[in-house]
Amino acid sequence: MKATLLEAVKKRFSDVETNPLYFISTILDPRYKDRFFSNNTAPEAKLHLKQELQMKSRAEAEESRAKAAEPPAKLFLKAQASTSSSLDTVFEEIAKEQPQAAQPLAAGAAIELDTYLGEAPSPREDSPLKYWGVNKIRFPTLAKMAQKYLSALCSSVESERLFSSVSHIIDENRNRLTADNAEKLLFLKKNLPLTFSK
Repeated sequence: MKATLLEAVKKRFSDVETNPLYFISTILDPRYKDRFFSNNTAPEAKLHLKQELQMKSRAEAEESRAKAAEPPAKLFLKAQASTSSSLDTVFEEIAKEQPQAAQPLAAGAAIELDTYLGEAPSPREDSPLKYWGVNKIRFPTLAKMAQKYLSALCSSVESERLFSSVSHIIDENRNRLTADNAEKLLFLKKNLPLTFSK
């Protein structure tokens, strides 16, 4: 049985270090960061997170440019009859603003990540959500990523199923089960089918 459970665990968790959902969540958890990856996967995980941070920074930069570009566009619509020199001035102002906004955000995100990973991990009993609540000013881009990757889905389905399973284990015929035995039976009931599924 131990061998079967071990094989099932290996099968189910073999992609933990290569699945972006798992490794980004691990890096963004201040208790673990990049300390628990095997040697060859940690650099790949960091590179993937940096790429995602840069994409997020670019998207935010484009969004801010679009907001900044709205007033000149409205001015353009209002002043279509004016001379071409004022139109050229508006386009020059927009062109000057765009390169300045894109680079600092991407560089800032990479610096954020390097600074964050350079710090010592938090103690294991600390809450990652409290950490990001306190440090969202220091690491704004990472805090947004942590909010995305460390949030739990709002669903009570699994807990309801678990309570329902308990009612099947502890009934009138098994009213003398100890809490430890009931917990073990519930664990087996929920996890044993996973070992035999493909």
